[in-house]
Amino acid sequence: MRCTAGGKSEECLGAALAGHRDETVIATKYLPRPHDEPYAPGVLAARIREACESSPRRLGTDRIDVYYQHYPDPEAPVEEVVETLDELVRAGKVLHLATSNVEAEQINGSRRADEKLGLAHFTGVQTEWNLLSRGVETDVVPAARTAGTGVVPYFPLPCGLLTVKYAAEKPCPEGSRFALIPYFAEVATEENYRKVEQLTRFAGEHGRSIIELAFGRLLAQDGVASVIAGATTPQQVAATRATAVGRRLRRRGTNPASAAL
Repeated sequence: MRCTAGGKSEECLGAALAGHRDETVIATKYLPRPHDEPYAPGVLAARIREACESSPRRLGTDRIDVYYQHYPDPEAPVEEVVETLDELVRAGKVLHLATSNVEAEQINGSRRADEKLGLAHFTGVQTEWNLLSRGVETDVVPAARTAGTGVVPYFPLPCGLLTVKYAAEKPCPEGSRFALIPYFAEVATEENYRKVEQLTRFAGEHGRSIIELAFGRLLAQDGVASVIAGATTPQQVAATRATAVGRRLRRRGTNPASAAL
């Protein structure tokens, strides 16, 4: 089965984890209402409840360990979100709540609403964070730390640019994210290629690869609970796991590559 959109990834994961559910921690997301659906009170709440019924069914489980809000609904009041999610926690359908693609004030606003209403709060924040994209270090990450919320960086490489998979003088490989999605193509700037060269040289001088540097710096940051990295082959999964596990084992030791940044 090819794991693409429309819930297929959850079906693939559910099939892979059959018989091993209690040995794993499953995190998944719900999407807010479609952009073409007008907002009315209760619409988003219904969407969240519906998604929380369909995701466990596809995953073959009776609970979601970490349930992410993919991104905030710009029109729905935060109270509708946090009250509905708290309902799912109290029902035992969700163990922990998290959010993604939020700004610092949205983290603060959700926390204030949770405390005011006495509800379950977000325990994790997913955000784009890597050696080439560090803007969140000035607002989102500090807000998450203040709120006592773990940070989960995504696009740590980002999308292969920090694997030296791409070169400035060569076209993007056919079928790659850089070739297919304009957003990723915007990352492939001359300035970023220069940074990649400098970072690769720096890591090599300290006996590390740039991938180790990319993961190591994130994993060394206070409050980072995990790092999300995409993979398209079993070999990439194995390499990513080896890098992350090795970094965890060295976390309290000496690692010049991560300590210098």
